[in-house]
Amino acid sequence: SVENIEAVEVITGVPSAEYGDLNSGMVKVRTKRGRSPYSVTVSVNPRTWQLSASKGFDLGKDRGVLNTSLEWARATKQLISPYESYTRRGITLNYSNTFLKKLRLEVGFAGNLGGMNSKDDPDAFSGEYTKVRDNSLRGNAALTWLLNKPWVTNLKFNATVNFNDNLSWTHSYNDYASSKPA
Repeated sequence: SVENIEAVEVITGVPSAEYGDLNSGMVKVRTKRGRSPYSVTVSVNPRTWQLSASKGFDLGKDRGVLNTSLEWARATKQLISPYESYTRRGITLNYSNTFLKKLRLEVGFAGNLGGMNSKDDPDAFSGEYTKVRDNSLRGNAALTWLLNKPWVTNLKFNATVNFNDNLSWTHSYNDYASSKPA
């Protein structure tokens, strides 16, 4: 909401490397301290379009914190041929809480759905295309025992599960009977 905004800054031209790979400027919104802002990032350059949004939620006294993020990206392989592109959709959820001032629990989930897809270029008359599926799901949990002793600070137990789904297929057309006009 507007009452959480402290300042808005428009930076034109090429910003410093502090902000990453930006080519034509940015709008920087700074929120008031102590607030958990929504963070929305839009990045556009000739080959790549990206949109991401994230938000942290304080679940209240002794209930922990939930951090969330969503992302969409599309990258075109070559500017002269928009028929080959990679698309990715991602989600991340992370929960953390400390119980009895001695046990810290962290649980997370992240997933990407995407792949490289090429359509048949109508100018090439080839009937060829490729599809690549590149999906992944990850889950993790960590329990940290906060000992705070002179000889040991903490003990941490981690568990992680990964699932990857990668498949590619290609449709090609072979024509030996005639030559192509171009």
